[in-house]
Amino acid sequence: MSPYLSYEHINNWFCGPGLFSGFWQIVFWILVVFLGVKLLKAIFSSKAADSETPLDILRFRYARGEINREDFEKMKNEIAA
Repeated sequence: MSPYLSYEHINNWFCGPGLFSGFWQIVFWILVVFLGVKLLKAIFSSKAADSETPLDILRFRYARGEINREDFEKMKNEIAA
């Protein structure tokens, strides 16, 4: 039989005999799942959860000395209302 008509070599790529017979297939699928999860997390991650609230921004401005205590308290009450 001609070697060009035989498909026996295809069956040996992932499932053939050897020390690492199914090892590379398992590694491949673990990699596919891992990358899929990372991709989905990147797509669906909420940017709003990472953003600062107005009160956080106000506290940073007060800490940097951009506003004084009176202005901080006044703006804080306006935010809360």
